[in-house]
Amino acid sequence: MELYIKFIFLTCIKLTFRKIKLEFFIKGYIIKHLYTNDGKLFAQLNYSKDFFSDYAKHSHDMLSLSCLNQGKVYIDYMNDEVEILTTNKVAVFNKHQVHCSKQSEIKTTGYYTLYLDDKWCYDLQKKLCSTLDFVRPIDIKLIDSKDIYQQFLNICKDIESNNIDNHVATIENFISEIFKIHCNFEYQEEDNNSDTKLVDDVKQYILSNLENNISLLDIASYTGYHSTYISRIFKKEFGITPHAFMLNQKINISKKMLLRNNLIVDVASEAGFYD
Repeated sequence: MELYIKFIFLTCIKLTFRKIKLEFFIKGYIIKHLYTNDGKLFAQLNYSKDFFSDYAKHSHDMLSLSCLNQGKVYIDYMNDEVEILTTNKVAVFNKHQVHCSKQSEIKTTGYYTLYLDDKWCYDLQKKLCSTLDFVRPIDIKLIDSKDIYQQFLNICKDIESNNIDNHVATIENFISEIFKIHCNFEYQEEDNNSDTKLVDDVKQYILSNLENNISLLDIASYTGYHSTYISRIFKKEFGITPHAFMLNQKINISKKMLLRNNLIVDVASEAGFYD
């Protein structure tokens, strides 16, 4: 783990282009951070020239959208059917939605992913629905629209090449249209089911104790439920075990801290990596 963190840290090279920062570039892989007019980070664009590997099961702690310049990628959303991402389609990954992406028989080039800050998404949705009390997920996994795909691809390419003057307004307008079409602002979140509440309690307990290396027995003691039952219903909801979820969150924290040039020892302490 320490070598992995050192590798990420040593390859983080910062260059500034207007309000867009190029954070990382190696072997055709680019990460760019996007900031609002008042200097707040609201999005991150990842670009890979070639889709060259299969990704293990994972999730993100924010909404993300992906598209391809050319080729085909298989996306397994775990408990649902495998979707096929091709040109003219945009893949949607809601917050904490477990998935994995796999290569196809067709060479894939130009893989873009735009990550959107959760608070920024909430504020944007609040403009569309003033009574909103939580971020609504996008209710579709693949947006099959040539027009939306082309808009998204153009935005990604412009950001990649630093050829976008008002990226905040451009992205806000685009994402607003996605929310209008594919988010349900009428339903209220139901939390009456005991299993749903238990899963939420377990998730919040993990997120509040990432630095403590808690075990499944700790979670069982906190909730009052048997560890086997907790593991089963948690995996049914998220597609991964509580331990895998905790590890995924620690990695997300580590990546963010390393991109801010925090010392490795501070990253390890904050994320709860002690070995």
